[in-house]
Amino acid sequence: MANEIKTKITLKLSHFEVRGVADVSPWGGGRGSIEMVPFKVASSTDKELLKAGLNDSGFGVESINGGVCDVYAVYSDDDGTTAKKFVETVIVGNVCEEVLDTAR
Repeated sequence: MANEIKTKITLKLSHFEVRGVADVSPWGGGRGSIEMVPFKVASSTDKELLKAGLNDSGFGVESINGGVCDVYAVYSDDDGTTAKKFVETVIVGNVCEEVLDTAR
């Protein structure tokens, strides 16, 4: 028997996903940027949660100064169907102009 195609699905807000670019200070000096590994947060407006999730994709830098975070709302249903909707871009911490340009 073939799978039935639903004519209606109901999605509920599951969480927020954050993607973006981190402003980093590599070992040996200077400034740079690196694409972050996406991470989940419960709230898109809590800058402390966003700051805690900033990462260097495992590269290993001296410090992460800040980030340009693109926040997406993730909706899902009981069958595993998901959809993402862009919410906003949030700048967290200290981000230099070069990193802002990279993120645009």
